[in-house]
Amino acid sequence: MYLTDTRGRRILASAMAENEISAARPGSLPSRVEKYRTEAQSLVELGAEHPRCEMKRELPISNKSLKSKLSFVKLIQGMANAHLTDERFIIIGADQKERKFHCVQNADEFDSANLSAILSKYLDPLPSFEAFNALTAKDGARFVLIVLAGSQPRPIVIKANADADDGSVHIRTGEIWIKENAGLRLAIREDLEAMYRGRIDAEAESRSRYRFTVLRDELTAQLKVGLSTGPRIPTKDVLFGKDEDFRLFVEELYRAS
Repeated sequence: MYLTDTRGRRILASAMAENEISAARPGSLPSRVEKYRTEAQSLVELGAEHPRCEMKRELPISNKSLKSKLSFVKLIQGMANAHLTDERFIIIGADQKERKFHCVQNADEFDSANLSAILSKYLDPLPSFEAFNALTAKDGARFVLIVLAGSQPRPIVIKANADADDGSVHIRTGEIWIKENAGLRLAIREDLEAMYRGRIDAEAESRSRYRFTVLRDELTAQLKVGLSTGPRIPTKDVLFGKDEDFRLFVEELYRAS
């Protein structure tokens, strides 16, 4: 939407800002990988269940192991949809009861490109993740670590039907699985409300920041051309308050110009 003054000038008053959620991951890649490796080692040594962490001694995901692959898809979806703000970990090659690592024989299957292809087939949108499939434990065992970002494009929905050969595992279009504590469950209305509330709040903040930038730049430009009596400086209530207050301020801004 645009506002036009008597001289025909137009300024952008508000705009829809595209809200793409991405997790902030400070530090270089080598330092982050080492941090993740150390944390995974500590979690396995503790052997404790945690909503942020899932341990699997082995996890086939080839087409020959459809049951295991579908279970993996549901696990990724559930952890990505979880009501958490921190990163989540899936450690493959970790035995929780033994509190030790076992070398992963199919680690090459867990490269990012292959995982993206599998998940894109069944999930929409694609969860935000990183995969490290060449990590080694203290004893030299190779293991896989999948890191799911703290911020996800929730809700992530099943977009294709699939059944395991024995019928024990299946997924259906439109299902939204969510991990709660140590288990998976289907999302309910309250879960969806919480997911969309987060997206709405993020978009509202993005709009407010954009609005502030537009007004700041406009005021700076007017001051540079030497306005003798400029408009009042916008307060927080104007920038983040009611739309009517913002509209009146913009009108005042143009009357002053």
